[in-house]
Amino acid sequence: MKKLMNQNWFIAIVFMVLYKPAIFSQMPQYQTFDKISNVLKVLIIAVLLVWFCLFYQKFSMYFVIFLFFEVWRILATIYCDGNYSSLFLTIFNSLAIVLVVEMGLKTDPDALLDGATFVLGIFVLINFITVLLFPQGMYEFNTFTTNYFLGYRNNSIMLIFPAMIFSVVRSLRLYDRLTVSSFLICVISTATVILAFSATSVIGIMIFILFLFLALINWMPKFLNIVTYIVINIIYFF
Repeated sequence: MKKLMNQNWFIAIVFMVLYKPAIFSQMPQYQTFDKISNVLKVLIIAVLLVWFCLFYQKFSMYFVIFLFFEVWRILATIYCDGNYSSLFLTIFNSLAIVLVVEMGLKTDPDALLDGATFVLGIFVLINFITVLLFPQGMYEFNTFTTNYFLGYRNNSIMLIFPAMIFSVVRSLRLYDRLTVSSFLICVISTATVILAFSATSVIGIMIFILFLFLALINWMPKFLNIVTYIVINIIYFF
């Protein structure tokens, strides 16, 4: 079983299910497919948890930080009397993604990066095409009309960012430079956010591009590291 983590096709399938585009949950004609994929998602999450406990066992510092963050989200939801079912569904999905990344990095980072980049890159490309074909939105959901392949224009950034990050890390790891495919994913992602226009996403992606540029020219300020990012994120979320 552990050898599956060395296969980029297996990683691709897992990411395809865990990062299921919102269109399949929001359009009535895809309800059957959506139910099947939800069952697969539950099975994948259960298998990953057992798998991790059997073969990996030791959690990294980042995984522990993730767990603390999710506990904080639960407390915030209780305090604000929020939507618990939506919260726990999101947490379990995020937990599965973190587990896949955690196990992939410990087993075969190249397989992880290949599988994730392939699937998320295709999703970003399809979403970009739907934005071009339906500038005012592809369908209506919960009174929102600017919905595309990845869902509402404001939410698609949750898949666009990982797509950019996986592709950039993959190209820098394998070739020590930004490859054409990685560059295209970044360009398409940026164009998508600008065309669909969500102010929050535009600001976020511009900051990401700035950090990417600083990293590529090897001029990243020393105070910008994983510790400061975590602290900033906690303060911002609070």
